[in-house]
Amino acid sequence: MTFSSVVRAIASSPLLEELALQLERKSSLSLGGLARLPKGLVSSAIAQSKNAAICIVTHTLEEAGRWAVQLEAMGWQTVHFYPTTEALVYDQMPPEPEVVWAQMQVLADLMVDHLKPLAIVATVRALQVHLPSPDHLAAACGDLQVGQQIDLDQLAAKLTSLGYERTALVETEGHWSRRGDIFDLFPVASELPVRLDCFGDQIEKLREFDPASQRAGESLTSCRITPVNYSYLWDGVQEFAVHPRSESSLLDYLPPNCLVVIDELEQCRIYSDRAYEAAELSWQGLDRQLWQNPLHAPFAHCLEQIQAKYRYLQVSELTEVGIDLASRPLPVVPHQFGNLAKLIREYRGNSYRLVIVSAQPSRAVSLLQEHDCAAQFVPNPQDFPAIEKLHTGRTPVALKYSGLAEIQGFILPTFRLLLVSDREFFGQHSLGTPSYIRKRRRGNAKTIDPNKLSAGDYVVHKHQGIGQFLKLETLTIGG
Repeated sequence: MTFSSVVRAIASSPLLEELALQLERKSSLSLGGLARLPKGLVSSAIAQSKNAAICIVTHTLEEAGRWAVQLEAMGWQTVHFYPTTEALVYDQMPPEPEVVWAQMQVLADLMVDHLKPLAIVATVRALQVHLPSPDHLAAACGDLQVGQQIDLDQLAAKLTSLGYERTALVETEGHWSRRGDIFDLFPVASELPVRLDCFGDQIEKLREFDPASQRAGESLTSCRITPVNYSYLWDGVQEFAVHPRSESSLLDYLPPNCLVVIDELEQCRIYSDRAYEAAELSWQGLDRQLWQNPLHAPFAHCLEQIQAKYRYLQVSELTEVGIDLASRPLPVVPHQFGNLAKLIREYRGNSYRLVIVSAQPSRAVSLLQEHDCAAQFVPNPQDFPAIEKLHTGRTPVALKYSGLAEIQGFILPTFRLLLVSDREFFGQHSLGTPSYIRKRRRGNAKTIDPNKLSAGDYVVHKHQGIGQFLKLETLTIGG
């Protein structure tokens, strides 16, 4: 959440309010002159100012991966990376199970709660038909809840019909086992397997457990079961990259208030239409009894669907696209700390909001102070009052970030914002190259219940580190 305060600052600016109003009136808006990080900050600010979800559409999985790790630091409660197969729609090449399971994870989350603030990152392939309809998928899914009356034999039959396999020990997705009134299940859309403890015909407990040690973990109140793959909604056979009876795309699952952001429209158009042309050639030789309707469409058709259903934002690095927000890189060379301090002092005099993002924020602050440029490290990036107070006093704020996003400093004059990263300080780029790795959903009960802590227990605070629990104390504030 390193950039939460930056997103809040952009969202509160008069320019952002004007852009949001234009988007509301026209349902679409084009913004140019934005590098990768400013794209994410401005897009997030627009969506969060309207309490809307956001869906980023890029041209490749690699670019989608960069967006996903970036958005995780921008105040979104949930960030989903929606993967798609690289095979053509009619190829006789079933999608990898990990891809399908990751899609199920996203779709299950979208079907459960449309009001949750979430961000989804996908490629242009997700705009093509490759899914069952939301109603069809929802009818096949099921929910398990504590206190629910249940027949374990019927549950076993339901799981078998959805493609789950009975095993002696549940260790991976799509497996289930039963020992008396204890029922273990690993839903493909979950991070961890779930253990049902039943008393008679009633679910008494739902708990996650470690598939390696089989030890029970945190308690849950509910759990959603989805099919192992889409084919089990029809005939149970998945021979092609997309099932012939598919009828929907990711667009049909997005919440109504979602803001769809197209990153580099022309690149998306080129990649999408290239795949369309290849699919069109394949379509000519297909068995019409199996493939009754074409599942491929040109990018222009996908764009029409977006504009008909959602507010739509186009962002680009090109300055001639739409409204030019004129972001530019910092004119500094790494390790030239004196010149960097001079640049920061110059923009401080122009009343810019100054932000330093570094994996070594204390060192960055010390280096600036050695060159007569005061700055302050704020350990908690969500301590908004402290951050705002420093900005009001024109003091550069240093925040810690050690994630995988490719962070490069920039000057954004339209929002009077200057951001400095480790690239400008030390020449360091990202700590790793983002690629697609399926991220399991976090458990629903990962937070610690303070009422279960005993004096002397060790705890780890997200921002303050390791400590020891002493007691709970009630404080009276403001009378």
